[in-house]
Amino acid sequence: MAGLMATGLAQEQDGDPEIEQVAEAPAQSAAADNAWQDAFGLAAEIETDDPEGAAELITGELEDAARQLDGPQLELAFRLGKTLVEAGKLEAAVRLQLALHVSANAEWSAINATLTLSQLGRQDEARALLERLVGEQPALAGAWSHLGLMAWAIGDDEGARRGFGRAALLGSEDARSNLGRIELRAGRPVRARAWFRSGLGRTQPGAWSLRGWGLTLLPSVATNSGETPSASQDPSEK
Repeated sequence: MAGLMATGLAQEQDGDPEIEQVAEAPAQSAAADNAWQDAFGLAAEIETDDPEGAAELITGELEDAARQLDGPQLELAFRLGKTLVEAGKLEAAVRLQLALHVSANAEWSAINATLTLSQLGRQDEARALLERLVGEQPALAGAWSHLGLMAWAIGDDEGARRGFGRAALLGSEDARSNLGRIELRAGRPVRARAWFRSGLGRTQPGAWSLRGWGLTLLPSVATNSGETPSASQDPSEK
């Protein structure tokens, strides 16, 4: 009996490694939670005086832990990224924006990061980020439209049509107007008119729906055949 008691006491003193690990987990989690909250709290305090330092605090926490941000944290991180972009600190801004996108994985966070990546000349990385997003969430009209804009910016009309076309199918009026502009520029006013027409029924038609529709009716553009205008250039550029 005494031997059994001695063995039990020895086990209590030495401790069970598995039990110790379970006991340590909540403490580690609490410490991580405190560090997370402290980082965002301090960042909010120094945001005005040291936005770059505040962004670095948040970026470090975002890169170290995959967590969901609450509303104020999202707003703070977004605002700091915008402040850094406006200050010309693009590398610091994009590092924060990319870390923010990993956490948010949303259309707005992706477009936010791709705009800064594009400013840095990292178009391939920006395009890949958006393509990953629409691969996971194909019903995001804004992301498709932005892919169209990126293709259009480098003269890739087919790529622009693909992006705008998917966005238009998802209900984007801006994408429809942009498709009309592409067709107008390509010298196809009848096709352009069809895209511009869809925006005219809105309570407040977009500027390009009205302007584009009017341009397709100009004598110098509209012809009897409809697809053989006297000038292939977009009249708005003259």
